[in-house]
Amino acid sequence: MPRERSVSGRCSVVGRTAERALVPRDLFEETVDAAELAHDVLVQWLDRKRLLLGRQQAVTDAETPGDIASQVAWRSAVPPSSLGAVPEGIDVEPEQLTGLAASGGQYRGVARVASSVEDAQRLEQGEVLICVASSPEWTPLFAIAGAVVTDTGGMLTHCAIVAREYGIPAVVGTRFATRDIVDGAIVTVDGSAGTVTVEG
Repeated sequence: MPRERSVSGRCSVVGRTAERALVPRDLFEETVDAAELAHDVLVQWLDRKRLLLGRQQAVTDAETPGDIASQVAWRSAVPPSSLGAVPEGIDVEPEQLTGLAASGGQYRGVARVASSVEDAQRLEQGEVLICVASSPEWTPLFAIAGAVVTDTGGMLTHCAIVAREYGIPAVVGTRFATRDIVDGAIVTVDGSAGTVTVEG
C-alpha cells in the first residue's frame, strides 16, 4: 500500500506539471484534473519539449563567429533620442564623425555627397566634397572644394596628398561619412583634429 501511494503521488505531481504547462497554451479547451491526463498525453508533451530544445540547440550550433560579433555590436548600439522629426524645444547636439587629420585647417560649408566622379560634377565652388575615396580623375574638383572628407584612406592616399597641395582641410578614413552625412547638410571639417561636425 505505501508503494502504491508513492507511485500515485509521483504521477499526480507529473500530471500537475503537465497541466500547468499545457493548459495556458490552449492545448486543452478547459482545465482538466491532473489525474485525468493520460499517459500518452504526458509522453507527447515530453517529446514536444525535447524537440523544441533540440531545435534551439541546432540554431545555437549553426551560429557563426560573424553572427555572434553582430549580436555583440548591436548590444552596444545607442538608439536615437527620437524617431522622425525632432520635437520642438529639444536641442540636438551636432553629430560628429572622426577620421585621420590628413590636411590641416577648418572649414564650414555645404556638404556635397558624391557616389562617383560623375556624380561629383554637382560640386559647386566652396562646397565640401564627401566621397568614399578619390583618385587622379577627382583632382580638378579639389580646386573648387572648400574641404574634402572620405570614408577610406590614410595619410598617403590621393585625397590626403592633393588636399595638402591645394591647401584645403581634409579628413580621411571616417568610414561612414557618405552614409551619415546628408547631401546639402552644413558641416564643419577640422582637418587638424580629424573631425567632421554635422549641423544639419
